Amino acid sequence: GRTLGMPYADVDRVAKAIPQKPGVTLADALDNELKELYSSDDAVKNLIDISLALEGMPRHASTHAAGVVITDNPITDYVPLAVSSGTIVTQFDMDTIASLGLLKFDFLGLRYLTIISDAEKQIHETEPSFDIQLIPDNDTQTYDMMGHGQTEGVFQLESSGMKQLLTGFRPKTLEDIMVAIALYRPGPMDSIPRFLENRKNKNSIVYKIPRLRDILDETCGCIIYQEQVMRIFRVVANYSYGKADIIRRAMSRKNQGEMEKERETFILGAQKNNIGRSEASELFDEMLGFAKYAFNKSHAAAYAVISYRTAYLRCHYPCQYFAALLTSVLGNMPKMTEYIVECGKRNIKVLPPDINESNVKFTVSGNNIRFGMLALKNVGQNYVQAVIIERAKRRFSSFVDFIARMSSVETNKRAVESLIKSGAFDCFGIFRSRLLAVYEALIDSYTKRERVNIEGQLGLFDTESDEKGFVYPEISELSPRDKIMMEKESAGFCFSGHILDYYTNHMRSFDIIEINSILVSFDENNQIFKEKQIITIAGSVTKRVIKQTKNNETMAFITIEDRYAEIELVVFPRVYNEIAALLVYDNVLAVTGEITLREEESPKILVMKIVPLQNNDASQTVQNAHEPKKAPRLFLRFDHTSGIIYDRVVNLIEILEGDTPVMFYDRSKTKYIKFNGGGADVSGILLDELELILGKENVVLQ
Repeated sequence: GRTLGMPYADVDRVAKAIPQKPGVTLADALDNELKELYSSDDAVKNLIDISLALEGMPRHASTHAAGVVITDNPITDYVPLAVSSGTIVTQFDMDTIASLGLLKFDFLGLRYLTIISDAEKQIHETEPSFDIQLIPDNDTQTYDMMGHGQTEGVFQLESSGMKQLLTGFRPKTLEDIMVAIALYRPGPMDSIPRFLENRKNKNSIVYKIPRLRDILDETCGCIIYQEQVMRIFRVVANYSYGKADIIRRAMSRKNQGEMEKERETFILGAQKNNIGRSEASELFDEMLGFAKYAFNKSHAAAYAVISYRTAYLRCHYPCQYFAALLTSVLGNMPKMTEYIVECGKRNIKVLPPDINESNVKFTVSGNNIRFGMLALKNVGQNYVQAVIIERAKRRFSSFVDFIARMSSVETNKRAVESLIKSGAFDCFGIFRSRLLAVYEALIDSYTKRERVNIEGQLGLFDTESDEKGFVYPEISELSPRDKIMMEKESAGFCFSGHILDYYTNHMRSFDIIEINSILVSFDENNQIFKEKQIITIAGSVTKRVIKQTKNNETMAFITIEDRYAEIELVVFPRVYNEIAALLVYDNVLAVTGEITLREEESPKILVMKIVPLQNNDASQTVQNAHEPKKAPRLFLRFDHTSGIIYDRVVNLIEILEGDTPVMFYDRSKTKYIKFNGGGADVSGILLDELELILGKENVVLQ
């Protein structure tokens, strides 16, 4: 449609007329909803005719991310080659390669292996003998942390759905982690409730085919691993090891057609072992459904070891681990924000860059984490390395000392400007405004002096006394707002606070959702938020694009940013006409709208209403006749403060922990009980979940 120049809305109308179910073809669609559009619109007819000719053809030649073919003789003796994006690749796909008998390996590179290595290096600075391979595999604190769903940044275990599984599962061993990783996949996921129930009471498990007990006992009667399917084929239907492995390969390729061919053979083999046809067929159906998302146990074991090691580091060495984690996601602002927020929950501060302390990466500084210089805008690896080498000789004593020494090594005005704006020179006690006023002239002066100085000649600032005598212009410091904006520009974060800090009083009037939580929800597909859900966010306007529609009406695309992330707002003409005056750069707004999604794009907000936020001084003026309000508390009413519903609520509060005190009311005892497990992060997410579990009338914030 785009290629033909058709309007998006027209193509979208055609696409939505195609039934959304597996295996549907355009021919199928033409027998139903699409028929009327096809026969009544020539442009649609042309679109469908061309699409019918293209349907089923490969879209492009792709390259497997990690697949490597290994041969004994030159590979050109066996297969034709091609070049794809500068890489030499085979012209045959992986299935053809395998059918020819050639050896194909998938080499998997994991970011978390680097994270573990980086964390281990930082631990060695205080514990030289530490070895990640020698940690105990039965650490109760680590498993307790997992069981409470506190797994942000833990390999394979940080999604909200996985946290939910872990709080119900309460893993105690590596084998438990293996099961959790293998279970939390689209196919086996359906078995989670049965698995948890069976795990509580193994004696209640009934095996229709007794031979399955030895195979499925370790996974509480549920088929979870490929290896179990292979054993079932061998034990139940007398398959050989080789034939069972063919079935495993069919599963790993999600080849249900090849699996289906085996049905009758499997049933006949089972009947020879006195197993009824219906039981054998039912078992085969269960394995067939599982085969779509088959997971082998050896893979789960390798993943579980990495998951456990990352969890152990997070539990016992949080500063070193989160520093390594933040370094691994440089440039990914939503993830960096998510981990920095998590650091805050653990009372770990992410300190601003410091020219005498910061290194290339994020590093441990006491009980906190120091921002890495490489994360700053316009500060490259070579410049940071030059700073660190020069600093190793002796610490920089002042800004002038820094410029004087670096001018003979590497000069970069944009890097120095970014360091000033981020606060990296605050340790010298000079206003950032004054540093910004002199840094260019100072660099030019020393650069020129380096060129003309002869050996033994002293420059104006070459002695300590002269350096101390440098006079900065008498100008006042930047406003807090300007500091914040410059920090955001140079580092992507605000170390001195955030513009929203000046609007907190008014923001309490709304049920504000953090933008990052929306982005992460759809990025991880954890369905905390849904398309068309109406939410309210708050932030400042950072970008604005005004456009004219076909009907010559005005609409706008606005980018709004809160403390940790940004999102695009779509303002249609009707709403735009009402609120156009508010869409000014840096205006701080509360925006209510509907979440909308388009393929391969981040979520956006369709604006319904915008309210300009009043700063705290203005809102205090309105409220100055009233006493300050008491901090709110969250009241939750239960029939009994025990049982499944109570446990679910406690797990949820522990996952979404915060500062709001929580009170339980037990109807059976007619008394209030203060929850001592900590406070709750009272957001729309938490309240929605609690209302679903307890009912709206049993959740009160006051």
